[in-house]
Amino acid sequence: NTYTYQGGSNIVTPTSNSSYTVIGQSAAGCLSQNVATCNITVLSTPTISASNGTVCSGQSFTIVPSGAVTYSLLNTTTGVPTTTNMVVTTLTSTNYIVSGTGSNGCSSGFFGWGIVIVTTNSANIAVNSGTICSGNNFTLVPSGCVSYTYQGGSSVVSPTISSQYTVAGTDNAGCTGFATASVVIETSPTINVNSGTICQGSSFTIVPSGGSSYTIQGGKATVSPTTSTNYTVTGKSSAGCAVANNVTCTVKVNLAPRMPFPSIVTSKEIVDKDETYITIRPEVGSIGRDDQITLNPKNNLMLYVASDLRLQVETHTGAPTIYTLTIQPSNTNQNKCIAIYTMQVNAPVKEKEEDLNKLWVFPDFVSPNGDGKNEIWDPTYLGESILSLYQGNCERCPIRLVGLDLLKSITVVNLFNPKIVYMDAVGSTDIFYGLFGFHQSNLSIKSLTYCVYTVVFKNGTKKTGFIGIDPTSTK
Repeated sequence: NTYTYQGGSNIVTPTSNSSYTVIGQSAAGCLSQNVATCNITVLSTPTISASNGTVCSGQSFTIVPSGAVTYSLLNTTTGVPTTTNMVVTTLTSTNYIVSGTGSNGCSSGFFGWGIVIVTTNSANIAVNSGTICSGNNFTLVPSGCVSYTYQGGSSVVSPTISSQYTVAGTDNAGCTGFATASVVIETSPTINVNSGTICQGSSFTIVPSGGSSYTIQGGKATVSPTTSTNYTVTGKSSAGCAVANNVTCTVKVNLAPRMPFPSIVTSKEIVDKDETYITIRPEVGSIGRDDQITLNPKNNLMLYVASDLRLQVETHTGAPTIYTLTIQPSNTNQNKCIAIYTMQVNAPVKEKEEDLNKLWVFPDFVSPNGDGKNEIWDPTYLGESILSLYQGNCERCPIRLVGLDLLKSITVVNLFNPKIVYMDAVGSTDIFYGLFGFHQSNLSIKSLTYCVYTVVFKNGTKKTGFIGIDPTSTK
């Protein structure tokens, strides 16, 4: 009922031909009369071998195994076996296990499997993509292979809409790769530009928008027009596409108040109470009645209602004084452009004195009216013939020569009947009679008389001469 096996187990795994003995025992415990012998013949298992290989990605590779009669193939990546053939197609490098069955029917065990490595090569192809303007061409430029095939048959494409193009390339190993190029069609941008108003002499910055680069009429974004001006602006997109529209920047120029005074003033000396004043009148119409004028240094500024700017020069000689003149238009002026100018006032130069003895000519002989009372003297002034009105409200006062202002006093001495006649021109109307003459009502002459006259001018110059007065003469 029971058996005792050589080795202790009825399951044996011999690696070579072997014999095993078996002893039996009955239920009563009696041993068998004989010893049975089990002879086991061990058949050899096949050992599979196969060569590795290299193919292009996507191409087929035939595995050629040896060591068995029939074979099976297992993809170690997918775990899918196949017994139909030894031809494999893979896109990536893959390991395969090859097993087989020998002619004795034994299958290869774990240690008899064949391992096959199939390495795949892919063509390393690349191609450019880009953006073009509508209507332009785009050139496909692949790299990484030795020959290329283009979708559509040409490397130069002219899409009307954004498109993709496939390029196939073959490398030195004969492997083929594929790459895709994207060509984007960029629409022409619409641009805008600012406009504005500046004061004359100021600058304005043109700021376009909507494009990537711009061309401004005149070439500069910052302009300083002297009159209102239009500037044309064009542009391009980042791909170099011309804009769909050209725009105009309008710069309006408001005129600032013009310089109402000369920029350099060389004054004459006018002495009044030991102070020197320079009166500068603005150009007619250059300053509005309500315009504000400030001058720096301001302690030298006096402004009069007649729009006269009067500058007090503190010294008679010295370096020129530079003034900063600011004109701010009144609130009624819509332009409201502030103007700033500089004015150089040179130190006063004393006016060159003229020879008054030559300017005033007195006659050496006069023939009065003969009444011996109001004897008319008729001197002549040879200086400037500028006419001006008498000061004051004297409506009947005649127009006089400027030269009369130079006279201060006249003294007449009668040689034969010593009598001194003195006349002061300041405040006296007796001296100035008519346009050119003066008279003395107190000089009584009955016969030919020779007198010595002395004329004193306001600047201190004196003129002395002889004059013959003959009341009986008919000259």
